[in-house]
Amino acid sequence: MLILGIHGASRLDHEDAPEGFARHDAAAVLLRDGELVAAVEDERLNRVKHSNAFPREAVAWCLREAGLDPGDPHSFAAIDALALNVSELAAEFMALRASGDPRRPLRSAQQHFAAPLSAAFGLDLDLVAPKLRFVHHHLAHAWSAWIPSGFDEALVVTLDGEGDGLSGMVLEAREGRLEVRERLSAGRSLGHWYRRMMAFCGYFRFDEYKVMGMAPYGDPERFAALMDSMVSLEPEGRFSFLGKDSLDASAALELRVLREQGLLAQARKRGEPFEDIHRDFAAALQRQLERIVLHLLGHHREASGLSRLCLAGGVAHNCSMNGRLFYSDLFDDLYVQPLAHDAGGALGAAFAVADLRPDAGVLTGLDLGPAVESGEDLDAVLARYAALVEVESPPALEARAADLLAAGEVVAWVRGRAEFGPRALGQRSILADPRPAENRDRINALIKKREGYRPFAPSVLEERCAELFDVPPERARHPYMITVLRVREEQRARLGAITHVDGTARVQTVSAADNPRYHALIREFAERTGVPALLNTSLNNNAEPIVTSAEDALATLLTTDLRYLAIGERLVHKRERSAQDIALALAPALDRQHKLVRRELPCAAEAEAETGAGGWAQVWRIESAASDFFGEAAVEISDALHELLLRADGRRSLAALIDESPHAARRQQLAEEVFSLWSRRVLRMRGPA
Repeated sequence: MLILGIHGASRLDHEDAPEGFARHDAAAVLLRDGELVAAVEDERLNRVKHSNAFPREAVAWCLREAGLDPGDPHSFAAIDALALNVSELAAEFMALRASGDPRRPLRSAQQHFAAPLSAAFGLDLDLVAPKLRFVHHHLAHAWSAWIPSGFDEALVVTLDGEGDGLSGMVLEAREGRLEVRERLSAGRSLGHWYRRMMAFCGYFRFDEYKVMGMAPYGDPERFAALMDSMVSLEPEGRFSFLGKDSLDASAALELRVLREQGLLAQARKRGEPFEDIHRDFAAALQRQLERIVLHLLGHHREASGLSRLCLAGGVAHNCSMNGRLFYSDLFDDLYVQPLAHDAGGALGAAFAVADLRPDAGVLTGLDLGPAVESGEDLDAVLARYAALVEVESPPALEARAADLLAAGEVVAWVRGRAEFGPRALGQRSILADPRPAENRDRINALIKKREGYRPFAPSVLEERCAELFDVPPERARHPYMITVLRVREEQRARLGAITHVDGTARVQTVSAADNPRYHALIREFAERTGVPALLNTSLNNNAEPIVTSAEDALATLLTTDLRYLAIGERLVHKRERSAQDIALALAPALDRQHKLVRRELPCAAEAEAETGAGGWAQVWRIESAASDFFGEAAVEISDALHELLLRADGRRSLAALIDESPHAARRQQLAEEVFSLWSRRVLRMRGPA
């Protein structure tokens, strides 16, 4: 039985998106007779962070990996059943009514979702539609956590923003069945509440993890009373926000409370510096979230008698909350789905349609995505960048990389198949010595280009985890970087780069069985330094998803202050070149999600005052098909660059394009402009063919 799990919207990624973020984190997974064969988020391929388009590239890759044709799967398992049946179909019905065309048929939910499959892969709509199976959003999350936990009996809890009209579910797993104990309404959404509150700190959707990371810097007592006034903890594990069970009603009251407390005027705007008030607010918000979740789970633990917990949904990515649960001893066993966000729903939907039973062996690692190029294929890619990088083939790459790391270098590490999900676990990582605290500041500022307070995770040899972290040896397996653990007090000063301000770290344990090459690298580093761990963060900058291919990895190497890239069996060393020289040596191109446009826009008031010219001005832009929730939706460019990009074919270098144009006098300015756009991933640059 072949089952393709899918999560995403119905529009294709080159089609303009309306404003919005629905169906974010699009993904595809493939099950063959209950075995997980392939899985990837679409963002890793189309390079749009949190992409919410139909996962065309993810579906195509899963099928190619398994040697299948698009029509081969017996079932297509999709999540968000209610959303597909109500919101999009209602909009389609209204469009049909407005058109007044009696020949235009109203499609079923199956036909609606089958349409992008049909369009992307040339399949007969009527043959694909009957294969579609819809799984409720929260049931998909529940199945995603229950099956790989291996727990025959467990409490299964899903918590997120909203899906199919609910913000969560509490279920019992017994005798191979899931039974719902409680449905959490959208008005009780922990995900939406956390997002609304964190706006005070200048953060918005997809920034939740940043607030979690900032919280330990603050004093939660400062706003404890305020948080308590906003949240009512009620009998039987229930809770509400200002006594309301409505998103709109509670949000309006929250604004009024913040205004009455004089806080709205002190809210941080994006880009402004953080002050103590923002750190304290984040601390109180994080503590209140943990308090609510423990209240909910405590009731259901006692009422159900179940001593094991499976957790999924976007809120389950709150690693600090998971650490609180781990140390609370509320449950004997805790399994947090490492794909807790909506991409994991594609996995859960496939599990549900396959009607699997709990089996810890179904998900033993997350290296389920595309493999990086190797051998001659990798050498061919690297050869196109010969002007910018030096390549060596050390006989023992792990030993060579360990030497560099022990000497203070930062090394990008790319091997094998990419991870499925939001964590880099030794397949697409940036690695460094976990000891010097300045490594944290250095990588945040010069490579990741993000806020300086943000912590980094350690990868530690599983067999030595209890030496560094406060865990009993029998609970020392944490392979997915999903739980915050306490760093042993005597190790905190020694592990300055990975120990957060509150003495914790988001730990990944590495076993020789699960990832032998990464385990060997950490072991080599331990032999040189005595420390059985490395600082590990994802290989990307702040504008892009985690890298997948060699081209992606080279882009991150060349647009950051990284110097070394270990990829396949090669060690790549960046040559000393200016940003302009790097840009001139490479070939520019736009991907499918971006387009060149020329628009007539109203003159800005200040420009009109300066020039005395009113009316409209002609501007050149690169525009994205995705909404601005997923990156820069529109970027103005110079007229000269617009002309060059019209002729760009991804094969000729920028220098060659300039030489063929009348813009030679603007060579350096154009190179600077292109490098900036490339760093922001508005356009792509590749080694010329």
